[in-house]
Amino acid sequence: MSVANSEVNVAVPHMRVELGSKKRNFERVRRVARVAKEMGAQILLLPSMFNVGPADNPLFRVRISRRKIVESCAEQTAGLLREVSSSLGIMIVAGPIYERVGSKTYRTVLLVEPLRGVVYRARKLITEEGASPINEAVIEMGMSFGILAEEDSMLPELSLYMILKGVDAIFAFPTLGPEGLKQKLALVTRAMECRCTTLVVGGIVCKSGEDLYEVPTIVVNEEGGIDKEVKGMHEMVLLVTIKKGCRKRINSRRLKIIKSLRKLASSTR
Repeated sequence: MSVANSEVNVAVPHMRVELGSKKRNFERVRRVARVAKEMGAQILLLPSMFNVGPADNPLFRVRISRRKIVESCAEQTAGLLREVSSSLGIMIVAGPIYERVGSKTYRTVLLVEPLRGVVYRARKLITEEGASPINEAVIEMGMSFGILAEEDSMLPELSLYMILKGVDAIFAFPTLGPEGLKQKLALVTRAMECRCTTLVVGGIVCKSGEDLYEVPTIVVNEEGGIDKEVKGMHEMVLLVTIKKGCRKRINSRRLKIIKSLRKLASSTR
């Protein structure tokens, strides 16, 4: 997994996600990917539950079978992403979708590369108590990118981990629902903590041609300012350039405290 240059162009779409319709959503993914490639993107981000939408959210009252929402090893959706990635020569980081592996259910972020297919899965285990934090919050692609999926945005502990790993940027996938607005606010704080650009992939939830809900798509700078924002019911693709090692320097005294906390945590396991 490698970004060849010292900078990379990332496409951040504000796109519609249709509840329960994989066919329409897959068509949108193909269309958005073509637009991203034409814009010069090397990486395309896709929002949370881009394949079937947040169909399990009681707010939307969708009748859909669990089998349609939860794919075995995410086979159908992973196949689509492999096809799109290879045909266009673009890497894809897809926000969490439901995946079943054996008897366990996960919400999984997929990293897909041209020709190689799915090369990385970052998973959140689903239990009766809810979703666990993501099992690996940093992916290496020649650059280091932090991953925050849905509830993860509320965990400052993951920010500490990302600071120690020296991430170049954060890819964040808020829930497409009311929870996503709270997560969006928390992500501004995460950007300031990590002192790096944070790309927040929102989107529009729709059903049978009717728009139901929207979470803004934003680009947050290292100072917590919003550089770009797309909100409302119109689709758009933002192009953001991330430079390797461009994040702001962490205060040395703060970094010392963070390292001490890591050492303390390791000693108490």
